[in-house]
Amino acid sequence: MAQVLDLSKSVYEICTKYPVIKGLMAENGFAEITEPGRLQTMGRFMTIPKGCDHKGVDLEELKAIFRAHGFTILGDEEPAAAETPADEKPAEAENAPIAQTPEERKALIAQYLERLNDGEDIEAVREDFTRNFKDVSGSEISNAEQELIAGGVPMEKVLKLCDVHAALFEGKVSCAPTGAVEETPGHPVWTMRQENDRILAFIHDRVAPDVKRARTLTESSSNEECAGVAAILKADMDAFDEVFVHYKRKEELLFPHLERHDITGPSKVMWGKDDEVRNAVNGAEALLETAYGQYDAGLMAAVADYLDEAIEGAESMASKEENVLIPLSLEHLNCYPVDPDCR
Repeated sequence: MAQVLDLSKSVYEICTKYPVIKGLMAENGFAEITEPGRLQTMGRFMTIPKGCDHKGVDLEELKAIFRAHGFTILGDEEPAAAETPADEKPAEAENAPIAQTPEERKALIAQYLERLNDGEDIEAVREDFTRNFKDVSGSEISNAEQELIAGGVPMEKVLKLCDVHAALFEGKVSCAPTGAVEETPGHPVWTMRQENDRILAFIHDRVAPDVKRARTLTESSSNEECAGVAAILKADMDAFDEVFVHYKRKEELLFPHLERHDITGPSKVMWGKDDEVRNAVNGAEALLETAYGQYDAGLMAAVADYLDEAIEGAESMASKEENVLIPLSLEHLNCYPVDPDCR
């Protein structure tokens, strides 16, 4: 029976039907297709022609390789279509397919996250995202993360990914309407948002200026001057304890309830990000402790590097809580005033 490739089909469909195609693509510019979860996510919405265009692979050369392995390309026998003027975009580019079903939306979101992980420019990914989505729910982002994890994508990659995808979804996450019960003072969500406001104020108005001051020290700065800055930064590190109380409350009180609803992606990702902030602060503290009172500009710059990591991680976590965790919790959990337990 003739083996016919319909290149309008997704890479996932083609490789599922003809597994040898996966190997041929891996050997000819698509090595990442063998990575865990890649075919199941990006492959569902990527065609071979689009993939060649994205990767800079010559489509005609790839088709020749397929033919050499006994495949026929559907449509090759048809007359070539008239060339489209360079200044005109094909209609299909203007009207890219829009994901409709929940499964299509989840797979497409996972594809965007994978593209960011590959280092693609965020504006290019955002353009595709905006064309396909009016908005996205925290639940959909969570499900896409869970699919990546279930597909075998290492947790380290997902952790790195969440630093950039908040920017992709910025302004597009559908949250609860204004005036909802969670805006009432004392509601758990209201409390979480108030704490995040204080965390952002703390890192922006206090820690960041102190870190900047540490970077103004030079080789000519005295030990006493450096010691003064070290004391200020040590106080900032101690103040991070309140941030960690916020993280601990979220990890121990909220995550277990989400996990009972089989929502495990956020807890795995956020717990890792929380630990990154803790580790950055602990690293800064360890540098000061091992200095034994002998401070210089080089040491203070290294301490500043650790605190910059903590600032960046805390900013990222506040965004992720607002755009993913809170909408997801409101969607799946209820909190009853007469009962202290959330179900």
